Amino acid sequence: MLGLKSVAMGALAAVSATAASQSLTLTGINWYTLDSTGRYSGGYANTYGGDTASRNLYITENDPVGMGPLLNSGNLTTLPTRIQVNLSSPGTYHFEMYCNGESTGAHPFWGLNLFFNGNDLKPGISVKNVVDISGFQTINPIGTPTLNPMTMGLVESGTAESVFTYGNEQVTLTAYSTWDASRYNLDRVDNFSDDGGLGNGTKDDVIDFTVRVTSSTPEPCSLTLMAASVCAFVVKRRRARS
Repeated sequence: MLGLKSVAMGALAAVSATAASQSLTLTGINWYTLDSTGRYSGGYANTYGGDTASRNLYITENDPVGMGPLLNSGNLTTLPTRIQVNLSSPGTYHFEMYCNGESTGAHPFWGLNLFFNGNDLKPGISVKNVVDISGFQTINPIGTPTLNPMTMGLVESGTAESVFTYGNEQVTLTAYSTWDASRYNLDRVDNFSDDGGLGNGTKDDVIDFTVRVTSSTPEPCSLTLMAASVCAFVVKRRRARS
């Protein structure tokens, strides 16, 4: 019985270690213009620090519009720098993004690419939406900018998705909206520097999105019960044979 228990607990430890070692991280966001046909039309902003070829996206997590620290304000002056938002724990994560205004209404659609675990070429989630309208449509990200505009080109591959799966975890985009600068009348950021959070006299476009993270990994208590059940079954079989 002791041997069986050791085997069961060893298996449990291995499964738990595997689950604990798996880390899911949001490492890049790209926000870009699309024309009325859904084609990329030349405008973009991103969280990739250090380049001056695009506007910067500054993000807050789980804070109301206009409030909360800019998580990546210190990252955007160094190249290359990615954001690092840990999504390993199941739950709902809400993000606000601020970007120096650029006539948002001139482009009917704005695409949103979310990149995970340092992969800059294959967005895990890719959607588009009309300015000042809640909701979104999934799109095929092929032909949209990569995260790094210094190496602009086609995304190597991708499918129309609002769900990203990594191991036992799944990230589902549940909301995405782009708001014209006049909606909130905020000026939190500059184009290439947050200037201490003082802005630069140009109102900010505001982008918000929400993701839900779920996990199919059994809870430790469930795994323990499973191991105990295996032990009991084996012992019962041995007794039946003796």
